[in-house]
Amino acid sequence: MTLARIWIAVWVVPVLAEEPRLAGSWGDLHGEPLVPAVLGMWTDLTGSAWNVQDHAVLGRIGAGMMNAGEALFIENEPFACDAPLMTRDGAEWVFPSNRLLHGLAVTRRVRLDRQAGTVRYLEAFRNLSAGALTVTVELRTQYNGNIGEWRSDRGTLSPVTLGGDEEGIVVQPASANHDRLFVYALCRGTCASRPALSAPSRFALHVRYQISVPAGESAFLLHGLAQTPPGSPRHPSMADWSEELPSGERERVVNLPSPQLDDARSRLLAAVTAEWGELPGEDTLFLPGQSRLPGQVRGEQIVLGTPWGARRWTVDKVVALEVSGEGKARLFLRNGEVWRGELGAGSARFAPASGGGEVAFDGTRELRWVRGQVSGLKEWPAGVEGYLETQDGQRFVLSSPGGCQVSFTSHWGAWKGTLDEVDEFVWREGDPWLTRRDGSRSRAFPGEESWTVETREAGPITLPLNRIRRFVHRLARVPAGSIEARLRDGERLMGEWSTGGIEVQGVVLKPSAIRELRRVGDDSVRVTLWDGGEVNGPLGGGVVSLVSGGQEFRFGLGDLEVMISRGPGLSEEDRAAIAAEVARLGDPQWETREAATRRLAAWGVRARAELSAALDSGGLEPEVRHRLRRLLGEER
Repeated sequence: MTLARIWIAVWVVPVLAEEPRLAGSWGDLHGEPLVPAVLGMWTDLTGSAWNVQDHAVLGRIGAGMMNAGEALFIENEPFACDAPLMTRDGAEWVFPSNRLLHGLAVTRRVRLDRQAGTVRYLEAFRNLSAGALTVTVELRTQYNGNIGEWRSDRGTLSPVTLGGDEEGIVVQPASANHDRLFVYALCRGTCASRPALSAPSRFALHVRYQISVPAGESAFLLHGLAQTPPGSPRHPSMADWSEELPSGERERVVNLPSPQLDDARSRLLAAVTAEWGELPGEDTLFLPGQSRLPGQVRGEQIVLGTPWGARRWTVDKVVALEVSGEGKARLFLRNGEVWRGELGAGSARFAPASGGGEVAFDGTRELRWVRGQVSGLKEWPAGVEGYLETQDGQRFVLSSPGGCQVSFTSHWGAWKGTLDEVDEFVWREGDPWLTRRDGSRSRAFPGEESWTVETREAGPITLPLNRIRRFVHRLARVPAGSIEARLRDGERLMGEWSTGGIEVQGVVLKPSAIRELRRVGDDSVRVTLWDGGEVNGPLGGGVVSLVSGGQEFRFGLGDLEVMISRGPGLSEEDRAAIAAEVARLGDPQWETREAATRRLAAWGVRARAELSAALDSGGLEPEVRHRLRRLLGEER
């Protein structure tokens, strides 16, 4: 009987693999040969059972807690698949939708990792309509018993949204009859779409994402879960799952870190374009009640009364003008600036193309004028050294931030410098975050009551610190210093050892001999040496100090995760040479990639920290990542 089943499968596959699929499905996008799926119950090596059913829903297994899990809805319409497929090697199930959902062709890919005991979903949304689409995507799980509680992976009880560093949730059953937790991985880092969560009943949990898909393009959603005993939870890894994806798909996963959203400069420029609003093909006046009038602006300038005096801009510098009807106005400029103030006499006026009377920009009526044929701000204008934003939405272009002296106080020490040494300062969720251009990042409170900055359009202006929301430098940060200290909550310091010796287990170690110092308990560390040695035990004094930005910072062992040395005896020229070889690992020529690999291997342990940093930087091609891992001699 076994031989008959094998013969039937081999005979059927080539016939059914040629059947047409819905346009836009995964197979069409990748030219991937698929075969009819074998569904049902599967058991992983951890002892957990999974029941994969039609439409990629996880069904009930015996007395298990889940009745139906990860059911997919697009704008409250259920996903359906009439012909489940799978890859030829049986590694993944592929569920192409049997109809369009709000203009989207949807494909669900499900992979069971039997070794790790996890189920990974990758949802592909292909926009086949003529315009961009934004939809609500919902994942619904129905349990067969009450939910005891659910928390985020950072301990927040019943979170409504995942914020900050929260990446998933843990669901605890109420009944003692269920011996498994459900651990969900839902997002990672700074991403375009973080989930909102709700429990509409004691038996249900819903997770919602907002997905935007440009016309003719695709967006992806990555998520999954594990079943795990309460005493030894296993955490599904979004990072590991994302590394399996082709780089083109990984960059379009909406709940993974976005290169644009991770970079302060790109994030700010995206906000500039969004604030300009609708950009029509010709000058348009928007009035209350959805009214709009195409036409042309008459006049040469717009006048705004500001706290720093009356300012005048020629119309060609303006992108949009927004008037509240009470004389108050916001002015959006081509260089990304936003000004608030009183609309002054002598401002331009608008002449509708349909004729009739002109509309004066005198502040007496509510309106918004948007200049036609204006493209989004894609790069920083020449001469712009930084942007400074205020709490009320103003934005100023700075021409010389080096002239502004600043000071900040963190948990571990104070730092003084100039704005030119700051990569980004921003108030985020009530906390002030300082990222210096040397790569150091920490919560840090400004020490001044005000900053006086040099602006392009208004010269020097003074702003109270309670009015400043964000500063972003034109130039990206350049990590400096031989030591990176990774601290709690994503904070880090870059610098140099500030002591001649570090005592561990009664042994005084030279800092130059230390490759890594990692906290392994409340008062103990594990020190790995460059010569291959290792020392474990209590840290003498319980405090570590580092010179960062020319000033000393001290932090207790409870705040430290790990200190990593960039390598003994590496000069800036050495680091530049290593970086050049890492770049060659992605060269189109195989011989060049091999030669770069050999040269990096010759650096030995001296290059280890540089290679680790390159591997952690993200956005790498799979072969580059593979070569870096091989050089490091480890699986990450």
